[in-house]
Amino acid sequence: MAAREIVLDSADPHFTVQAQLDGSSYTLELEWLEAVGSWFCSLYGAKGEPVLSGLKVVTDWPITARHRTRGVPPGQLIFQGDGHTAPPGRLELGERVKLYYIDAGGVDA
Repeated sequence: MAAREIVLDSADPHFTVQAQLDGSSYTLELEWLEAVGSWFCSLYGAKGEPVLSGLKVVTDWPITARHRTRGVPPGQLIFQGDGHTAPPGRLELGERVKLYYIDAGGVDA
């Protein structure tokens, strides 16, 4: 399985990260919503077009697995916890909870 970490830094409660996923450029937008105490993730294509919006960040579940629509990367994005299944707290992205991309070849294997 070919997986690579997408480095996150949750110092800011709203930030974006650029990533190459199976040869295509994407922007991941992560936002902490204090009212519900959770992180949410949106994914945009190379031209800024929305691909997936407002997905709640949970651990140990591939967030793109149920979304096989146009523009979704062929692999899987997964927030991996440190053995605890609790969703990430405000400052835990990139620390206790890391984001990985499993490329399409690794998903098929």
